[in-house]
Order: sequence, then structure tokens, then C-alpha cells
Amino acid sequence: IIVFQLGGGKRLYYRNWSWQNYAELGRLLLTEFEAAILLSGGKEYRENGEKIAEMLKGNVLNIAGRTSLEQTAALLKHCNILVTTDTGIMVCHVKRITATKISKLLFFMTA
Repeated sequence: IIVFQLGGGKRLYYRNWSWQNYAELGRLLLTEFEAAILLSGGKEYRENGEKIAEMLKGNVLNIAGRTSLEQTAALLKHCNILVTTDTGIMVCHVKRITATKISKLLFFMTA
């Protein structure tokens, strides 16, 4: 199971990766590895999760906006990989309480 953490929160919106990019990565993972994908994030990312799930039409579950941080952390204990932007909550706090491998997406924006 691979978790996509959609977004870095309201305050760090500029760190977000587009839903189209998550969809493309998901397509590759579903095709090449027959992965199961869990879409996680706050309620502000629910709509993007729905768009991703609709595009992928595969083994994808959108839980964005439906779980608390504690529930998300509990789910991560059963996942293999976390794909996330540079968000402190997911990278630092959740990593401490789970054994999930984290793939952090870093990119730079130019003015």
C-alpha cells in the first residue's frame, strides 16, 4: 500500500504538488507494480483526491478530509511507502510513530 499525502496544509500551500502529478505517479505505480494507493490529506484536499481517484479508476481509496491525524498515523503503520511534499506533520511527527518509508517530493518554484 502506498499513501499519497495530498498537500502541505493551508499555510504551506505553495509546497503542494499538483493533483495531475499525483495522478500520473499513481498511474505509473498501478501499471508497473499493481500497487494499492491511499489518498490522504485534510478536507481542503478532498476534491483533488476525488479527481485523482477518478482518473486512476484502479485500486485507489480517497480518505482526504475523512480521518484525524491519529487515524492517519494508524493507517500508515500498515502502509509500505508514504509520498508527501515537505510537510512537517507527515515527515517528522508521523515518521516517529510508524515504520513507514517516506518518499518526500521536493521541487523548486521560480518567480
